[in-house]
Amino acid sequence: MAARVGTGASVGAAPRAGVTGRRNRRRALMVAAVLVAASACGTATSGTTKQAPEQGGKKRGKTAVMVSMGDSYISGEAGRWAGNAATTKRDAYFTDLAASCDPKQCTYNPRKIYGASYDNGCNRSKDAEIKSAKDAGLPWEPENIACSGAEARHILDEKFKGEDPQSVQLFRMARAKDVRLVVVSIGGNDMHFSGIIWDCYVAWNAGISPKQRCKTSQEGAAKKRLEKLTEKVSSVLHKIATTLRDADGQNTTYRLVVQSYPSILPDAANNRYKPDSNKGRKNYGGCPFWDDDAEWARKLVGRIAEAQWAGVQAYNKFPTATVKADFLDLQQAFNRHEVCSGSVRQAQKYDQQRVKADRSEWVRYLAIFATGKSQRQESVHPNYYGQKALGHCLKKLADDAGWKRKEHRKFACSLPVGKNEPQEVEVARASQTQPPSGRS
Repeated sequence: MAARVGTGASVGAAPRAGVTGRRNRRRALMVAAVLVAASACGTATSGTTKQAPEQGGKKRGKTAVMVSMGDSYISGEAGRWAGNAATTKRDAYFTDLAASCDPKQCTYNPRKIYGASYDNGCNRSKDAEIKSAKDAGLPWEPENIACSGAEARHILDEKFKGEDPQSVQLFRMARAKDVRLVVVSIGGNDMHFSGIIWDCYVAWNAGISPKQRCKTSQEGAAKKRLEKLTEKVSSVLHKIATTLRDADGQNTTYRLVVQSYPSILPDAANNRYKPDSNKGRKNYGGCPFWDDDAEWARKLVGRIAEAQWAGVQAYNKFPTATVKADFLDLQQAFNRHEVCSGSVRQAQKYDQQRVKADRSEWVRYLAIFATGKSQRQESVHPNYYGQKALGHCLKKLADDAGWKRKEHRKFACSLPVGKNEPQEVEVARASQTQPPSGRS
């Protein structure tokens, strides 16, 4: 533009000295005006990129995404199953979503549910929470980098199941896309929760005395791990925030959420099988635990939630935490739909179609004898219905006015009495001073 501004003399003319001086001054003023206008335009563009992004769409030409990170409770483990059935025949009374059956035979394709992640065991379901949240109405594209079995270190800096640390995956994603929301589920594997549940089964199966049951044998180790969990959660949040800052320093409008775990077992009074019923709890129900061990495990989920919330608070207190984190308590999200709950039932041989969510369990039962159709690692995880419910929890969190205005940091998702569909869960602002509650 400057070159063009400086070509104003008539071709072939011999301008006078005075005229030339005035023209030069006018040209200089014009150049200066163009530079000022260009600078102002650049400033306006820069200011626009720092504004809060619109719902959905793109920013700076990047696709807006929401990302799930962490472990199996958010990766989509057990998404293959829509309810439970005490059979391994055919499609297990319509509960096996990986089955394709004709009158003569069935074929099974777990990759239809988990995609390529089935090959390394990360088991990212096509209906995992983050994708179900999209189906429920969240506007951003879902990205799931969580992996079944992951611990805090696998977010921070360690490879897992042949994949880069999740923070490295997040960095690459944030360079290419506009991250609006990161939701994290972490801590269960650091607590060795699946091992604890298995130990509770072993104690029940062996019929050992109450003094040797898992609530006693596991309490000491659980307490020590809980003491370390708060720091691990805080470290994970620092790593995520640092990663996003390094990848895209202009993005300070994303939201960061840590979620707890839903209770997977009902309270003892609502278990539909008697505690001494070997045939019921083990062979049919898939909840072979003593009542006192089951109650202890339910309370342990609450204690884990307390440690997670403490980790969120610790992170938020740091001056460098320019993007604060929020906490979503999911303990009561599956009320009355836990495995073996007396309020629902399993699928049966007489069912002519799939049992719907309102009458089904939302948790995969303990698969004691893993078969080619079922993986043991799918045990006691949110199933297809449970993942749909968690997606609605996340959507309703994003709808909360206090969350939108960043006026509140702690929320709880629950299924109210009289409600039994995944979309009927409700999110409310929880006390920020009281510990998370696991009571139904």
